[in-house]
Amino acid sequence: MANHINIKIDDSGSISGSGRLLENVAYISEDIMEKQKIANGDDVIATVVPSDGMTAQQAIKAISISLDDTDAGSVSLNSEHTQTKVGKDFDQDKAHITSYNSQYTTRKSYDKLVKTIRDTQEQHKKLTLKYYQEVLNDKSLTEADIYSKPVQLKFMQSQF
Repeated sequence: MANHINIKIDDSGSISGSGRLLENVAYISEDIMEKQKIANGDDVIATVVPSDGMTAQQAIKAISISLDDTDAGSVSLNSEHTQTKVGKDFDQDKAHITSYNSQYTTRKSYDKLVKTIRDTQEQHKKLTLKYYQEVLNDKSLTEADIYSKPVQLKFMQSQF
């Protein structure tokens, strides 16, 4: 159901209707948001399980989804980006959501962790683009291209 929800969050944390599932957003059912005391627009860390390393972690913004629109305990991530980053297939994997909690860390340490993960994500995007360009012998590919289904399919076919 969550794939039909059209939500956008801007840099200030304002939410509006638009587009499709965004790369930098986790759509989280309201029961999880309430339990973990997460507000719309908060930075959270999503770890896709099973995990093979740092690329399975994403520092993203949280958006609440009403239980009228999704199942309890649901977390939806942009599948094109998640699949390319961590090599996931199309089955349903689990995502663990970590949010700031003053009982376990300081705000400064949590923000530093979020920044480190975001910086790693950006570096991964650049390296992935370079790798796709080399493997497919196409320097005209852009970052947006490597997350498109046609380019992903062409890339996968080139590997066999």
